[in-house]
Amino acid sequence: MTSRALNTVARPGAILSQLWPPADQQPGLSLRGLTAVADEDFFEAVLASPISDAGERREIAALVADKGIHLTYGMIPLITAQGLSLATSDADLRARSVVAIQQRCDEAREAGAMAIMVSPGPAPASEAERQEALALLTDSLKALCAAAPDLRVMIEPLDVTVHKKQALGYTPEAIALAEDVRSGPGQFAGLDMYGDHHPPLGAPGFLDVPMMADLMAVGREIGFLGERRPELMIEQFNYDRDDFDAGLAIMRLARQNLTTAWELATAPQ
Repeated sequence: MTSRALNTVARPGAILSQLWPPADQQPGLSLRGLTAVADEDFFEAVLASPISDAGERREIAALVADKGIHLTYGMIPLITAQGLSLATSDADLRARSVVAIQQRCDEAREAGAMAIMVSPGPAPASEAERQEALALLTDSLKALCAAAPDLRVMIEPLDVTVHKKQALGYTPEAIALAEDVRSGPGQFAGLDMYGDHHPPLGAPGFLDVPMMADLMAVGREIGFLGERRPELMIEQFNYDRDDFDAGLAIMRLARQNLTTAWELATAPQ
């Protein structure tokens, strides 16, 4: 691996629920997908949805330990399915949401996860109420961090008004929230990731490989890509949800696009 290789400055990652959408419903599919990802000998981070079978979780833990993969246990499907919210003004619902996520942390540990990922909850109707919701979200995240200090707590700032319509979506607010939560116990990462329909790169979407290269060049310049090696993932949804090979093809194209973009970003001018 040369000094210009992407893996020296980042941990390329794959999202099992994007590549194989039924993974959280079909026993064994998370393990099968993770095995395929590990066999690429390129990806070093994986985001998995909740895994119901304890035996499968233990097999995944053995695999990620053997391959040195950073596993994040995604709680967002759980939050969505149960109508939970970490930012709601309904105190009972907010408390139940925190407890429900805390209870799944044992699953995350059993699967060998280093982190959990949550979503904020729906945005209230008014901006004033949304600002109040951000304060409540901060309290919920602090509670999660205090209850699971061995796990890194990650939140996905999606969007406020366009598609997911969540309480947290703007990068400056995410940064301020992260700084506040990080002042307390536990681990918290403020990553400014945005949610959408996860289309392929290029038209009709917004992001293409040259633009990725430009972003990588900026990330390298400001030190985001470097010794800390942040997780770097392409989120492209497999709309042929029951076709395992379609997920494989997307994963391999993601590897190619990440590699190509990094080569463009580091090419001599």
